[in-house]
Amino acid sequence: MKPDYKNWMPKGMVLADGKVAEEGSPAELMAKEDGIFRRMTQLQNASAGWSL
Repeated sequence: MKPDYKNWMPKGMVLADGKVAEEGSPAELMAKEDGIFRRMTQLQNASAGWSL
């Protein structure tokens, strides 16, 4: 099941190397074409149907 960030996360922060790398609403984070949050969300969605 795909998480629905916009309904439970009004604002988020992405940490990288112990520092805030990105922050904003889910829509703002997803709008960043080279963003960490966007890339991790894409990877999570791509792996949703995987099984071991």
